[in-house]
Amino acid sequence: MNVTVGGIDTAVLEAETDRASCFVLITDLPKETSSARQVLSEYKGQIVAENLFGAFVKNPVVLDAFFLKSKERLDALGHVLLLAALVYMLLQYRMRKAREPFDRPPRGLLSNPTSREALQHLSHATVVRIEGGERQIQIPPDYKNGFL
Repeated sequence: MNVTVGGIDTAVLEAETDRASCFVLITDLPKETSSARQVLSEYKGQIVAENLFGAFVKNPVVLDAFFLKSKERLDALGHVLLLAALVYMLLQYRMRKAREPFDRPPRGLLSNPTSREALQHLSHATVVRIEGGERQIQIPPDYKNGFL
């Protein structure tokens, strides 16, 4: 079997570069008072917001290309993202306020855990339905301490 590799398809590369380099700014500021560049600059200056929304907006599993037909739907999406961010930060706040080390294999004990760490940890649990409608959580042995 022979395989030959051709050159780069520049049209496809440019289209993919354009798609990947697009950044959507959602704001309720009037266009007359703030330019897109000013809004982006303000946003980028807030590292906490950048890190938080990076978990949602930059994760293609959570949010990828789609179209909204009206301003109301765009507003609704903004509110849903804000609520998701609030829950995400509340989880992190509660874990850090507890001041108990979080056991996160293979990293070990974390004194300052993030919501991302907790959600990755929870992904190892499986809920199993037993006869009679009962449910049981199956946790791998290495992860039991973190769940407790």
